[in-house]
Amino acid sequence: MQMQVAGHARPWIQWAFGGIALVVGWLYASYGNFFNWDLIPYMAIVLGYDGHSPAEAHRLSYQLVQQLPPDVAQALLHEVPYREQCFQDPAFFEAQLGFYRVKPLFTGMAWVAYKAGMPLYKALQVPAMLGFALLCTVTLAWLRRYLRVGAAVLVSVGILASLATQLPRLITPDALSAGLLLLLFYCWYWQPQRLWLVWFVWLLLLLCRIDHVLLALPLLAWQLYSGGTARMHSRWPRVLGAAAGVLILGLLVPVLLGNRAGWYFDFSITESLRSYVVHAGRSLRQLTGTALPLLAALVLATWPVQQRQWQWVLLAAAVTLVFRWALFPTFQERFFVGYELLACCYLVQVLAARFPAGGRLQA
Repeated sequence: MQMQVAGHARPWIQWAFGGIALVVGWLYASYGNFFNWDLIPYMAIVLGYDGHSPAEAHRLSYQLVQQLPPDVAQALLHEVPYREQCFQDPAFFEAQLGFYRVKPLFTGMAWVAYKAGMPLYKALQVPAMLGFALLCTVTLAWLRRYLRVGAAVLVSVGILASLATQLPRLITPDALSAGLLLLLFYCWYWQPQRLWLVWFVWLLLLLCRIDHVLLALPLLAWQLYSGGTARMHSRWPRVLGAAAGVLILGLLVPVLLGNRAGWYFDFSITESLRSYVVHAGRSLRQLTGTALPLLAALVLATWPVQQRQWQWVLLAAAVTLVFRWALFPTFQERFFVGYELLACCYLVQVLAARFPAGGRLQA
């Protein structure tokens, strides 16, 4: 039976919480040397939007890097041979941009901030900060479905402090990706009748990180089966049409953004079976340092009491994670914070249903 929320919602609380998260994240990132090497190709992409040639974008990007604190510049320019080669060889550097060009939502937002007058490396923090604020806002909105306001705020802060503090310090699309991912699952769970909204958020995710094309698999399956077997025959044409559209988007988006058609095979893990196995083994070691194993065990332990809608959402998350790992074996936690927060929201719902006197749920 679907749980209903007691009391009256106060949307301004979510927005205020998100605003505070935006300020805290911005201060956290701005008053520390929180840079990573991905800063450089993203700067080059934004400069390309501004009309600079690849050679000019390379030169200007590395000029900006050399203006950063000396220890940061030294690490970004010379720490490993790959970085040194990108610094010294503009053609080699340009060949690496295909992996960064396929994230136009992130780079487009940074370009807008840059055109508004922000320094380029600061402009790249804008979508990361907005993504972190979105992550905080959606987390609180979800938990307020189950808990009173004060408890929801405290639990949200605790969860986000343990899982998401790394996001605002990284100039990458991962904070934005995590916020949009949690928003997609929120829309899927709480607004399933608004199918257009779910697919719209999925499209934003696709433009944020191309690997989110995999989320279309469980979404299409849910669209096909959620109406019951009696109506499946009428849904097949629409689902097949949507599947064709997803396939076309997944193949065309990289090409439209300037990559060659076979760029999917440019990843180092596709060089040989041995390279793939090495990456897979390394990713399993990374997994031990994340919250994913514990959260997966807790979700499985509570499977018998799951609502049907949760089963769809959690299975979608699991299927996507498995497919993503099979295609690109890595378990860096920043890629999966959105999934971890989804599991946390689910576990809070289980506890609130088990102890309704402490929450806001009523049958």
